[in-house]
Amino acid sequence: MALSQKQILKQTQKIELSKIMLMNLIQTPNDEELYNTIKKEVDENPALEIVHHEEPEEYAEIGSHDPISIDDLKEQASESSYDGNADDWEPNSFDFIRRDPNETHYERPVVTTFSFREKLLMQLGELNLSEKEHLIAEYLIGNLEDSGYLLRELGAIAMDLLLQYNLSVTENEIEKILTQVIQNMDPSGTGARNLQECMLIQLKQQYQTQKSDELKMAINVVENHFDDLTKKNYSRILKEEKMELPVWRNVLGIIQKLIPYPGESSAMPHYAIPDFAITIENGELCLNKINDYRPQLRISKEYEDMYAHYRKNKNQEVLKFINENIEKAKSFISALPERDRTVYMIVNEMMNMQRDFFLSGDRKQLKPMVLKDVAEKVNMDVSTISRATSRRYVQTPFGILLLKDIFTEATNEQDGVSSEVIKQEIVELIEKEDKKAPLTDEKLAALLLKKGYQISRRTVAKYREQLGISATSMRKEK
Repeated sequence: MALSQKQILKQTQKIELSKIMLMNLIQTPNDEELYNTIKKEVDENPALEIVHHEEPEEYAEIGSHDPISIDDLKEQASESSYDGNADDWEPNSFDFIRRDPNETHYERPVVTTFSFREKLLMQLGELNLSEKEHLIAEYLIGNLEDSGYLLRELGAIAMDLLLQYNLSVTENEIEKILTQVIQNMDPSGTGARNLQECMLIQLKQQYQTQKSDELKMAINVVENHFDDLTKKNYSRILKEEKMELPVWRNVLGIIQKLIPYPGESSAMPHYAIPDFAITIENGELCLNKINDYRPQLRISKEYEDMYAHYRKNKNQEVLKFINENIEKAKSFISALPERDRTVYMIVNEMMNMQRDFFLSGDRKQLKPMVLKDVAEKVNMDVSTISRATSRRYVQTPFGILLLKDIFTEATNEQDGVSSEVIKQEIVELIEKEDKKAPLTDEKLAALLLKKGYQISRRTVAKYREQLGISATSMRKEK
C-alpha cells in the first residue's frame, strides 16, 4: 500500500512539472526566442543536452519533412488526454508543416509601437471605470517615471487633483486605483514605488497562473529577505528558510528573470517575427508554419550513468538531485511537440473563425471573437489561448499581424456587430473631420447613429482611447 501511494505522488509531480513547462513554452513566440529558451534550459540543466548533426550550426532539425494536415492534428488531439486545462496528459510526437524551400521569405519589419504611456492609456480605455476613477488613473499614468515607477507621494497627487480638476480624493482612493488598476496593467511591475514592490507585483501575477512552490518561495524571499537578496547574502537566506541548494537555484533563477524597469523595457523597439503564414490557394485559406528548425534534445548519457552509480551506492541526497534534473529534462523534451500542436490548433481555429477577414484584409469583416470563443472551439482553457496568442505574429497576404489584434468584442448596444467595425468607422470619421473644429464624442456618436450604429458617447470615448486617439481639445489645430 505504501509503495502504491508513493508511485501516485511521483506521477502527480511529473504531470504538474510538464504542465508548467508547456505553459511557459506556449507563451514563447517564434523559433528565435524558442531556441534561446532551449539553450537556456540546456545551460541550466546538466541532464539535458543537444544532439549535434551535420546541419546548420544554430539549429538541428527535428521531425520529418512530411506535411501534416489539420485533420491529423485533430486526430492527435483526440488521442491525447491533454485538453489545455486537465491535470494529466500524455504528450505525443508531432511533426508540423514544413516550409517549401522555394517559398517567399518575408522580411522582419520593425513593429511600430506606442509609447509606454500610450499603451497604458489604451489599456485604461478597455476598463469599465467611473469618471472619477478614470481621471485618477489617467493622472497617475501621467505621473509615472519613464522607468514605470511612481515616485511622487500620494498626498501630493491628491492635492494636484484638487487644485487642477477641483476633484477631492483621499490617499486611500488613489492607493486603490494604483494597486487595483495601474499595477495590474501590462507591462507587469508598472506603478511600483520601489524595486521590491516592482518585483513582488511581477511574482504575484505569475503565481496567479502558475501556482508553483518555487514561485511561492520567490515571493517569500523578496518580501521578507529583500535586504539580504540585494546584498547577495544567499547563505543567510538558505539558513533562515532551511532551503536546499537545488531549490534555491531555481528560486533565484525566477527572481533574476524579473524586469527591474518595466517602462523602459516596454519602450524598446523590436522586430515582428511571424510564426505562421496564412495564404490563399484556390479561394481557400491555408495555414503554414514559418521556420521549423530547432535543436534535437536528449537526456545526457553521462548523467544517466551517474544516476545508476549513485542509485547503486544508495546516496539518497545526491540521487534525488540527479533524478529531479532528469525528470525535468524529460518533461521539457515532451512539452516541446505538445507546444507546437497546441499553438497550431489555436491559430488554425482563429483563421477559420475569421475567414472573411483573412480572405479580404478588411478589418470591418472581423467578427466578434474573444478568448473564450476560441477556447470553447479547441476545448482548452482561456489562459492557454491567452498565452498562445501573446506576442505571436502571423504573416498574411496583406501584412504581418499580431494575433491579439484579431480579437474583438461585440458592442453592448448592438449584438452581432464587432467593436472593430465601430472603431474603423471612428477612425474614418476623424480622418475626414475639420481639424480646426474636430468632432466631439457626442458628435461622433450622432454620426454613427446615422450609419445605423446605436453607440453611446461613453462607448465612443472608450473606443477612441483604445485606438490611442486624443480627445477633441488635443486634436484641434489653431
